[in-house]
Amino acid sequence: MNWNTAFGVVSLLGLSLASCSGAGEPSVGEASDGEQAAELSRALPSTTALLTHEHQIRDLAVEDGEVYWLSAAVADPNQPLVSTGRVGRISKQGGKAHIIASNQHGGGAVAVNGKNVYWTASATNNGTPVPAIFSAPRAGGTAVRFAPTWTGFVPGIYPGNAPMDPPYLLADSERVYALGDGGRLYRIPIATQTPEFIVQGANHTSIALSSGEMFESECRTCGGFVSETSKKAPSVNEFQGAGAATSFIFDNVCCVWSMAVSHSSLYWASVFDGIVSAQLNGAPSPAGAPSTLVPPSEDPNDAARWIAVVGSNLYWSTAGGALRSVPQAGGTVTTIVASGVDPDTRIAADSDSVYWVSANATSIERTRVR
Repeated sequence: MNWNTAFGVVSLLGLSLASCSGAGEPSVGEASDGEQAAELSRALPSTTALLTHEHQIRDLAVEDGEVYWLSAAVADPNQPLVSTGRVGRISKQGGKAHIIASNQHGGGAVAVNGKNVYWTASATNNGTPVPAIFSAPRAGGTAVRFAPTWTGFVPGIYPGNAPMDPPYLLADSERVYALGDGGRLYRIPIATQTPEFIVQGANHTSIALSSGEMFESECRTCGGFVSETSKKAPSVNEFQGAGAATSFIFDNVCCVWSMAVSHSSLYWASVFDGIVSAQLNGAPSPAGAPSTLVPPSEDPNDAARWIAVVGSNLYWSTAGGALRSVPQAGGTVTTIVASGVDPDTRIAADSDSVYWVSANATSIERTRVR
């Protein structure tokens, strides 16, 4: 299916590029070529490279005007524990990058809250890589092992997992949320670093947070589910048990690649379902029936990957490396960036921009959309 055929060609603010009348001079009340070019430039989203020449950027996070990244470059393929992976931050305006942690091995995900940065990487135990979560102050400082007494924890990391596997790490002001051993999903209170079991699953694919709930999806072809758990729901502090009070709000869901929450709506992207939205009513109240915002495409390059919300629009990357948008209420799909977006790294967003990694995983790009 041709994308333009399916959704139409979007004109930019109705701008006319007709030639000026007269002998090369604008008529009264008509903009000059330079003025028209400037207005057209303002209408087009502008993209700026914030960071270049990094190696194997695996994940992004944004908070308080700064972009955080994690890279997972291996210095010598014959010595996988010799790694040049880094965790760093850079202003959304660009400038000098600040390295928070270096020589990281196998990192797969990064998350930020008000004070700290958290990431997954490999610790070493007698020369053997051991998956772990680390943390450091956002402003920089010594990196420490997070939840150090949780010896059974096995977070999803790279290269332990395939590069396209999603990151299983999020954080808010009180907790870190992560996938652990045996497919179990945990929340870890920052104050106690004692893991609390949330839900058991065989193939988790995505997690998302709202102010009061946590959402997670499990892939079983098209027999998967999306569940909702209150952040305050009681849980068990063991590796076995029923976990927290979880509501399975959507069944028979095809494999979800990513999810996002905005106000009272949940969005998810699936190769087979397209982009879907649903009204949330707060756990344990049932959610509204899901509706399709963007139907699935017959072209595998158009398959939606990572999604994020900015203002009244939903943005997503595609398997073919494009960045697109659609109003949260549904409507016309617009191509923001035609190519060059890494489909295997999640996009991030704040109040005015979408942040993404280049297809060769070496640079961080900011596209201002508001």
